[in-house]
Amino acid sequence: MSKVIITGANGFLATNIIIELLSRNYIVKGLLRNINTYHGYIHPNLELIEVDINRLDNVVKIIEKSDYIIHTAAITHQNLLTYAEYQRVNAELSEKLIRLCIETQLKKFVYVSSANTIGFGSVHSPGNEEMPVKSPFKDSFYAMSKAEGEQRVLSYKNQINVTVANPTFM
Repeated sequence: MSKVIITGANGFLATNIIIELLSRNYIVKGLLRNINTYHGYIHPNLELIEVDINRLDNVVKIIEKSDYIIHTAAITHQNLLTYAEYQRVNAELSEKLIRLCIETQLKKFVYVSSANTIGFGSVHSPGNEEMPVKSPFKDSFYAMSKAEGEQRVLSYKNQINVTVANPTFM
């Protein structure tokens, strides 16, 4: 059975990804800062691991014994005052994490970004990745940091299988 790591395992999207993976017989390791914040599905193939992913030395042993990672952990607040607060987690940490995954020879890295990084459209003219981001998202530190995170992880696509997912609002 394949082993998948999910960062930010206590989040809404991560919890639902965990449920889906378990239904498909994956072994899942859910990483989260506080195990008491997890209110999702408990299963014999799910191991919840309390860890600070900002300290990658704590994560390396977990990654070494896995096949894939789905990186959902992020700063999603819309009210932080500086870009640097978003950038540190949503871009810089994501790049450090993918580099660690390359070093440990993981098979795939999935970066969960945001639809806010894609130019939106209308029913008659749908948005796509090639359209420019429009207001209010072009001025959102969150959206800008997720777009930077996308660019950073995609720069490693020749070294590891990378997928970027752009979900809409939860």
